[in-house]
Amino acid sequence: MTAGGAPRPTILIIEDDETIRETLTQILEDEGYVAVAAADGRLALSYLETCETAPNLIMLDLMMPTMSGLEFHAELRRDARYGTTPVLLVSADATVSEKARGIAHVAALKKPFDVDMLLATVGKLCPRAT
Repeated sequence: MTAGGAPRPTILIIEDDETIRETLTQILEDEGYVAVAAADGRLALSYLETCETAPNLIMLDLMMPTMSGLEFHAELRRDARYGTTPVLLVSADATVSEKARGIAHVAALKKPFDVDMLLATVGKLCPRAT
């Protein structure tokens, strides 16, 4: 809960690199978000099937083993519960911004990213209650 009693927004982080996943989790939790992390798209889909509250934002790496970020995104959009959930692509792929264009409800940041830029983008996509 936030100071005003409203629930804290939840962000689902899907990132195969453990160090990046843990760093993103810590940064977002320090900023007042609830951060849930998954190491790949399949694990994230399993989480979404069982979670009580849908995430307010999904941070998604593009290049992952088991299920790529784009494959995950295609599966996500098949589920009406997540049709308008914003997705932030966070990838080292040089064409990440181009890949995000034309996909509804998607923004993009290229790795390595500036933490201030990350937080500003997350804040636009997933505002915290004050």
